[in-house]
Amino acid sequence: MSIIQATQAEIAAIWPTLNAGDTLQLSGEFVDWRPGKRTFDKRLVVDASQAVVRGLYGGTLNGVDWHGGIIKAGDARTIGFRIDHADNFSISGVTLDDDKLTGNGLQFYMGSNVVIDGVTGKGFLDAIVLARIDGFAVRNFDLSGMAADCVDLYNVANGVCEDGKVGDRNPASAKHPDAVQLANLGNDGYLCTENVTVQRIAVNAPNMQGVTAFYHSDITVPNQRYKNITFRDLDIEVGYPQACALYGCDGGLVENVSVRTSAGATYMAMIHVGDGCTNVERYNNTAESYAGKPAVSDPPRSAPIRAPAAILGDLVANASAGAALMAELQASIGAQP
Repeated sequence: MSIIQATQAEIAAIWPTLNAGDTLQLSGEFVDWRPGKRTFDKRLVVDASQAVVRGLYGGTLNGVDWHGGIIKAGDARTIGFRIDHADNFSISGVTLDDDKLTGNGLQFYMGSNVVIDGVTGKGFLDAIVLARIDGFAVRNFDLSGMAADCVDLYNVANGVCEDGKVGDRNPASAKHPDAVQLANLGNDGYLCTENVTVQRIAVNAPNMQGVTAFYHSDITVPNQRYKNITFRDLDIEVGYPQACALYGCDGGLVENVSVRTSAGATYMAMIHVGDGCTNVERYNNTAESYAGKPAVSDPPRSAPIRAPAAILGDLVANASAGAALMAELQASIGAQP
């Protein structure tokens, strides 16, 4: 395991020589970098805290932990950082900083076990895009000033999007943006968006929608429907009516969602669960009144959610009590003449 330093002039020669467990320290500017395919069974650590990446396009990069750096759109393509076929890849502490309002800041297409942590920034079309990823976490982000969406989750499964803040879109944009958007993009033989939790997200965006899961394909086809989607602990103030929306979903939960309408909005911001949803529970959600329209709310749970450990403890205690009672009865029966 070695620490290797590289600039753009050196990286083409250094990249193929890196070993599992090495640390690669990048410095300076990297423009339209295309790293070759690599798989590391012990994580390669990339320290980009002293680097500016203006376009990175890679394929089949597995076992990488990327830390830090500034991401801008490339010259050859208007994408900041894109990896196709990524397994066991994490990226943290990066800043998206562009002004073209085109292309995606961070994009991962096809793969598994992708973690995006602590991303901040502005200036792309969409900030973070995951598509066809099985196993993911997007967390601790602070994003605003995009042309469209801040987080897009397309045909993904088994993951969380959590602990994020979203501000308004770039005022120069005429797009129809979402803070966090889930989607199933057709029957392509890959993943259905399922087993996804979006929680602890704060949105303050007068010109955006909030946290949404629309159907972009035929929801009468089973593998084009959402499954087991949870929206929980969301605080959303937007100027569009779809503040929190879930459609075409089988099994799910919408709980502790607080919605307010931005001043001057044409329509009241609402919580929408419908259009073919089945077995989606709703608890303790509120859309505050606006422009003479009454507030809309869901009742709280009739009983608090109990931790599995507490439930197990009760079962064990009840089993012990039952065993003691049975022993007492048996002793009593045995003592009779």
